[in-house]
Amino acid sequence: MRDEDYVMKKGFLVLIIFLAVLPLFAQDEAPLEEAPEKIPRTLYLFPAESISELGMDRRELLEGYAAAYSEYLAITVAENTQVVLVDTEEESDCKLRTVLTDVGEGEVGISLFAFDLFFDKEAFKIEETYQDFSVALLFEAFFPEVVENVRTSFAPRDPEIREVVTEKVVEEVKVEQVYTQDMSTVTIRGVAGTEIETGTGKLYIIGETGILDIEAPEESTLDLRAVRSGYFPVEKDVMIGEDDIEIELEQTKGGRLVLDGRVRFTDGALAPGIQFFIVPHALFLGFYLDENLLSISSLVNGIAGYPVTPQLYPVLRVGQFFLPPDSPFRMAFSVGVFTKIVMPFTGNIYISKEMTVGLEPALLFEFSPWKRLRFYFEYSPRFYYRTEDSEFDFTYEGYQGIDSVEISDTIYMNPAVVFVGVRWYL
Repeated sequence: MRDEDYVMKKGFLVLIIFLAVLPLFAQDEAPLEEAPEKIPRTLYLFPAESISELGMDRRELLEGYAAAYSEYLAITVAENTQVVLVDTEEESDCKLRTVLTDVGEGEVGISLFAFDLFFDKEAFKIEETYQDFSVALLFEAFFPEVVENVRTSFAPRDPEIREVVTEKVVEEVKVEQVYTQDMSTVTIRGVAGTEIETGTGKLYIIGETGILDIEAPEESTLDLRAVRSGYFPVEKDVMIGEDDIEIELEQTKGGRLVLDGRVRFTDGALAPGIQFFIVPHALFLGFYLDENLLSISSLVNGIAGYPVTPQLYPVLRVGQFFLPPDSPFRMAFSVGVFTKIVMPFTGNIYISKEMTVGLEPALLFEFSPWKRLRFYFEYSPRFYYRTEDSEFDFTYEGYQGIDSVEISDTIYMNPAVVFVGVRWYL
């Protein structure tokens, strides 16, 4: 009996000790609070747009490129980033829009614009031009850059972000009334591929349909500028009221051909020319026909009994204009090659031994308040090759008392070649 009492007392003592120590173990084994998982971004990819005005064959080819681009871009982004692709724009919190443009000479330009709807900002923009465009080139050069930008710009976000913003807005409402800006829709109609600037820092592009809708605050003004290669830029101030408005852009096609009428300043001789723009309003190829017969100095010498031998100076040039075509002042630089053709009153026509071949750099300053009719001043010194037996075949400058500068035994420069003229853009 005493043994049984002893056992019960001992067991009761062990139970009391166990209950006393149990809370200590419970504190050590308390589960840690897990960090909330980040929310992946939802991305909508607009089907790629294609813009081509170089014939039906090129248009169909570019549309095929656009379709392949859209398909492979979706696969590449889904496999290499954490974003979730969605089927509709309403489901997304970020989006990508791409325009493929046929810029001529086999070149294709890609313009990609990325927008973050959640944070209401433009995320990034990529613009590239490829000479030999192909699907393989997309994977080698373009898609890796897109993937890297998507990773950095559309990384998974914290779930608390929207709650924090909400709390901040609620706190501000307590202090002052929240102001909301009413918006109007501005519908712009113009040539497909036209870039639209509104003075807000955002760039828009008119799609294949020729229609662009943008949102603008009511009772505001848009400083609209529309730029399209091959057309004169359009600028206008648009007043935004309470109602939606439509704007029809009056885009004037800028001709690639220019008629050039100029006069040589030193003797009043005519020197007409023609230019063709390889790149609209920028890179050009020009041909000019300088001469010495239809000039004031030749007329004076003829009256005085010193007839001037007729000479032609055909010049072939390539050059580049700077600043937009609607600028009131523009500058151009060009380099040309020329020769001199002598047409004596008796005998055969021949290429001059004095100016067999020459080089003519030119600096042109163009100015006018109009787009098509332009005035200009040009300085174009001539460097030419002269053989030793050419003393009887001196240039028209010799009749005017203007001597060429000797650079070497056979290389000379005529510094006194200045033109004034007027140009008409067809």
